[in-house]
Amino acid sequence: KFHQGSGRFTAFTAAGSFDRTDWTKLQAELLIEAASIETGIPTRDKHLKSPDLFDAEQYPSLVYKVTKAELDEKKLQFNVTGDLTIRGKTLPVSTPVSVLENPDGSVTLKGSLVINRRQWGDFTYDGSNPINPIDDQIPIHLTLRFR
Repeated sequence: KFHQGSGRFTAFTAAGSFDRTDWTKLQAELLIEAASIETGIPTRDKHLKSPDLFDAEQYPSLVYKVTKAELDEKKLQFNVTGDLTIRGKTLPVSTPVSVLENPDGSVTLKGSLVINRRQWGDFTYDGSNPINPIDDQIPIHLTLRFR
């Protein structure tokens, strides 16, 4: 059984724009500091930052840049495609995104996807270790809030 831990990145910058009348014009770029991974367990955080996994020293940033947004009228959501860069390799990923209008006038976009970490490189840590094995399928949850 694979380890079921979760974590989050605490240091990132985001820039983007949107048009409330045409969400297909969505533009967004998220720059995440790999070393800011936080799981609540310091030894796990250190391992995640190591060359076994994120290799935060050699690849200090993860980047996600929206390249396309399409309306799915049947599901009342958007399908967003973007380029995800991990460990210096960039691949397209897609996710359904819901758009939420907030009382303060801001807008929140939420989406979830699953990636196969092996597509972004040959990670030293292969997950076969019986102590804290890591699955190749990694869920990602994105929340972007535009003000």
